[in-house]
Amino acid sequence: MESDNRSTTAVEKLTGGFALPQQEPSRLLQDIIDHLMIHPNSTFAVHVGSMAMRGLGIFEGDTLLVDRSLEPHHNQIVLAVVDGEFLVRQLHIHQGTVELHPANSRFPIITPREGHEIILWGVAVTVIKRLFRKNRDGKTA
Repeated sequence: MESDNRSTTAVEKLTGGFALPQQEPSRLLQDIIDHLMIHPNSTFAVHVGSMAMRGLGIFEGDTLLVDRSLEPHHNQIVLAVVDGEFLVRQLHIHQGTVELHPANSRFPIITPREGHEIILWGVAVTVIKRLFRKNRDGKTA
């Protein structure tokens, strides 16, 4: 039988953590909020509805935490409203022109044109991925 050469001390290399489960649940929740959000009062969650950002690891079904108080900058992931439709894209600013780039070649780059409204709604600060999902009867799948 071959021995497993993996290090048994890998867990010791973690650089942070949250309250232990024996501690008050409200403290654990506050630790998680503090870790995931910059400005909790201006942050909201949106569910990603397409694969447009898969090249950056954001997939359909993921949840983004979007902060409306942050000023969007070049290369940030933003929630934008384009002609009344919410989209998640990477912001590109070139010589004062705003473009919204997907991270999937099957989706078009969005550039402003006459009569085309683009509103930058907020900056994505966190992506949340569920490892287990509940099915219809409430059990994890």
